[in-house]
Amino acid sequence: MNSPYPYGHGLYFPYINFKDINWLKQSALYFDRIVRIVPSRLNEAFVDRQRAVIDEFNAGGEPFVENLAPNWDQVYRAGKRLIDLLPMLKTKQDRKGYFERIRGTLPSGRVMPIHLEKVGSEVQERLLEYGLGYPGQFSRDRDWVIFDSAIGAIYMSILASEIAQDYRLPLLSDDLCYPPLIGEIQYPKNGEDYGYRLASLVIESVVPVDIAELSPKAIMQFKRDYADERKGFYEKVNELVKDIGEVLEPTALDSILKDRQEKIMREVKNLERALYNKNISTGQALMTISVPSYFQGPSGQLIGLGLFFMGAFTLVKGKGEAATIRGNSPYTYVLNLRDKLSGDNFLRELTRGQLLT
Repeated sequence: MNSPYPYGHGLYFPYINFKDINWLKQSALYFDRIVRIVPSRLNEAFVDRQRAVIDEFNAGGEPFVENLAPNWDQVYRAGKRLIDLLPMLKTKQDRKGYFERIRGTLPSGRVMPIHLEKVGSEVQERLLEYGLGYPGQFSRDRDWVIFDSAIGAIYMSILASEIAQDYRLPLLSDDLCYPPLIGEIQYPKNGEDYGYRLASLVIESVVPVDIAELSPKAIMQFKRDYADERKGFYEKVNELVKDIGEVLEPTALDSILKDRQEKIMREVKNLERALYNKNISTGQALMTISVPSYFQGPSGQLIGLGLFFMGAFTLVKGKGEAATIRGNSPYTYVLNLRDKLSGDNFLRELTRGQLLT
């Protein structure tokens, strides 16, 4: 199937409403769009729980959050794969052992409701047969199949994997119990977005911890203002993870990604140092702009005016040179993330060259 989604999109699962809006804000700093799995027959009132915040993300241009309904072929394939697994997951101990083997954490809660449009009839029959769930029916209040929570988490990971495979989308989740399931279940094992995982490490290290105070509107405006820089960062990150391949051992993968993160941050430091060195003289030029106010008389005004023009010339020259340095680096976006979203004072902006962007 040819994907209708271009590079830079991700498939969110397992929930319809986002569990963590701050996760969504952080994802917006990297991805062009987040696609979530929403049944076409879902009651609008259920989706409207987050309508206001989603509308804010989607305002002012292309939508950032998009809904996608699963088709029956994807539901059928996911159901077949789950049915093959069910005999090995019949008891609590079986399910606990499964999650321990993949180094995952059992989902919280005893049951997990999944919309009927996402579940085939044969799966519902087998759930009832094994005592692992209850079937639903399309009606005002019974549109949900009730799964044992562990089985529901496995099934939604399988379904999301099938959809991701069809549309060539990386899988994303704001629930920590799902990354190990992605690694275990996804087939073929080429859809996990290592670039996103690496970029997340970098973004988390530079974006202020009070990201909750940043509005979706502010974040989306930032993305528009630095669209080219973000694209350069996105492409560089994905270049850095191309050689990872199928690293199945979680500890080894974490170590590799951490090493790449440190490499990026060293390059960010080098960029910052180059800009700082370039802007020492430019910063001094900025200071000379205020000189005329400290002089009295015609001669003093002439001296001040001369300093002003020298300063303006140096400022323009420095601005061009700094812009060249920034334009040649794929890590400019990281500096902008840290400095433009952190509310630093004027002096810090000046010494780091942020007034020259």
